[in-house]
Amino acid sequence: LVQNTFFCFFLLTFSLLFTSIFTFPNEKNMLLKEREAGMYPISAFFFGRTMADIPLDTLIPVTVTTIIYVMTGLKPTVDAFLLTMMVVLITCFTAGSLGLLIGAAFLNLKRAQSVATILMLTIMLTGGFFVRSTPSWMDWTKYISYIMYGWAALVKIHLRDALGRCEGENASEEGICDYGTLDLVPSDTYGGTEITILLAMLLGLRTLVYLALRYRAREK
Repeated sequence: LVQNTFFCFFLLTFSLLFTSIFTFPNEKNMLLKEREAGMYPISAFFFGRTMADIPLDTLIPVTVTTIIYVMTGLKPTVDAFLLTMMVVLITCFTAGSLGLLIGAAFLNLKRAQSVATILMLTIMLTGGFFVRSTPSWMDWTKYISYIMYGWAALVKIHLRDALGRCEGENASEEGICDYGTLDLVPSDTYGGTEITILLAMLLGLRTLVYLALRYRAREK
């Protein structure tokens, strides 16, 4: 279950991040021309584009997660399913916001893709699955990994009973506790703290997207 949740999570967010990168660079010429003509403010373009992306950005994660949820035998309860869907959607929106921020900051596909690749690898490796210990000088990088928070929330939702049994140990017989993300908030077995952090990251990234887009449009 641990492996299934991680890879489901990683693939969905990876796909959405790199898809979102193309949004603003592809529309750069149209945006700049229409801005010069005074047709609309940046805020209207930003909120309009955000609303237009929501249906597809929601449909794909919901569909894929539902299929994987049934096929991999995750916890068969309504509350676990709804919590899982909420965590997946928030994390996917966060990944998409990061992609939009990179695209808005550079407005150049080659540069944006290069930066996104580096950031994505960093976020993936510090998510707690592939690398369980990092050098002390870069240990802080795990706290900017939205994958770590999302994955920790999912593991707590589906394995909270096991977490309660092995709390305080390095690992249980099944090796469930041998993951760095699980000791983030040991007493929070429903992932509420991670969900709150993800929401804060989502709002922060969306704000930065708007500011970057506004600055770059004015700069040109």
